[in-house]
Amino acid sequence: MARPVKVPAQVAESAHPFFDPWFLNSPRGPQPRTKTGSKHTLTVIPGVGIGREMIDAVLDVFSCCGAPLSFEWIDDVGTVDALENMKMSLSRNGVAIKGNIENRSTKQIVQEDTESWNFLLIEALDLFVHVTLLKSFRGLKSQMRVHDKMDIIVIRSNTEGEFSLLEHQPTEGVFEHLRVITAYNTKRVAEFAFRLAEESGRKKVTLLHQSEIMPMSEGLFVDEFLKVAMEHPTIGHDVLNIHNAVHQIFENIGDLDVILSNSIYCSQLVDILTGMIGSPRLVAGGSFSNRFAIFEPAVNSRSRAMIAKNEANPTGFLLSGAYALKFLGYPEMADIIREGIEVAFEAGVKTKDLNGSATTDEFISQIVKHIRTEVPRVLCKHDKPPDFKPKTPENWAPQGWQK
Repeated sequence: MARPVKVPAQVAESAHPFFDPWFLNSPRGPQPRTKTGSKHTLTVIPGVGIGREMIDAVLDVFSCCGAPLSFEWIDDVGTVDALENMKMSLSRNGVAIKGNIENRSTKQIVQEDTESWNFLLIEALDLFVHVTLLKSFRGLKSQMRVHDKMDIIVIRSNTEGEFSLLEHQPTEGVFEHLRVITAYNTKRVAEFAFRLAEESGRKKVTLLHQSEIMPMSEGLFVDEFLKVAMEHPTIGHDVLNIHNAVHQIFENIGDLDVILSNSIYCSQLVDILTGMIGSPRLVAGGSFSNRFAIFEPAVNSRSRAMIAKNEANPTGFLLSGAYALKFLGYPEMADIIREGIEVAFEAGVKTKDLNGSATTDEFISQIVKHIRTEVPRVLCKHDKPPDFKPKTPENWAPQGWQK
């Protein structure tokens, strides 16, 4: 038996389960923000697998930057209580960085007729859009494939389409997969894409579609996209068939700036683009609603084989943290972290999963060296104690006291 199809209702913001009228008049903006003194509180969800080690590396770099943040940790995953704790924490803080909170495979999830914990969190907070930022690194040109430079934003629907996992078996030997697309959700995803393009100084939003094969569902996506495009005349727009777009990615990627598409196409496209950059560990992004933001690496890999080996590259998690800082209003610190990663790669410091020999700690230390040149007055655990010799008792006494 199939789970019921969930079509988002068009409700007022005040009907949101975490709505608080106080936020409407708050100088901090319409989104929830827990702030004590000058520090924002950030929800931290390390998840399963290698997440804890990578998050520790991120917070290490935060402390060396002097980031005005305190942290609310949610360590438990895989239970209803853990999910409720995540929702309550985000309802207070509004912003989180996270790893993968799902311990099961997709096949197990479908066989158990349940939903992924990742998707349940997305659904509970109405994180309707996912953004992946794909920007190449100067120091990794030798590992890039096809192009030596890339700077693209990929945006997809987060709550509709194939990722809803609406599969069932009506009879023996027959399986159905439901692909639900609504005008309401399509419109707000398109609106988000154009607003992000305006805020980021981008010039064009390109929609990728398959309306020739699915004229009703994909046709709806194209129609709503074009309606929204007319409301943003300062941003160019284009509509491409997915097959033509993939060809263009290989031939002339410079014409693509912001890409918008449905869930499964964008997921596959991100896999291709991360391969071109050099590794999925070099990319990060986030999921957004009108009130919440969760930043995480582009690929939700648990990487259990690398746990406690000090050899995984934390770039995806570091970029997640940098994007969270930028979202909270600290773009200078975010740029320092990004540039620190660039400097580390240019110095040839690469971890084993990037065909290098450095450890995770050595990679972080190289980034901290750059941060020291930009933020010299902040002390952290990487700073050496001052080199001085304590006075001995005979040095304390004034000269000639024995006489």
